[in-house]
Amino acid sequence: MNSYEPIDDLDPHALSGGVLILLSVAGQHKLLQQPLPVPEAEADAWARAAFGPWAEHAYYQGPRGELRSKRTQALFYAVYLDHNWQPRANPDHTLPHQPLAEKTLSVG
Repeated sequence: MNSYEPIDDLDPHALSGGVLILLSVAGQHKLLQQPLPVPEAEADAWARAAFGPWAEHAYYQGPRGELRSKRTQALFYAVYLDHNWQPRANPDHTLPHQPLAEKTLSVG
């Protein structure tokens, strides 16, 4: 799942037109159609691939919301862009943010 939304409400001092791109990574068993946990390192790799050149400006937000099953949670990632579609710093200090670039790149 991914989405984007205006970030004008998050940072009233920024020029209008900026957006938040939010990506969630979750797993599901292909045959059983049941949720599966996704290793954090694998989710990080998917986020890096999805964000491409913006990955170095992405933030890991962790498990913010649950899927249909209470056994598995999606892991969330965010990129904030300014009105020129250039990456910018996190304007939303209400959620935990860890720069994705600071996380290790190991997938086991």
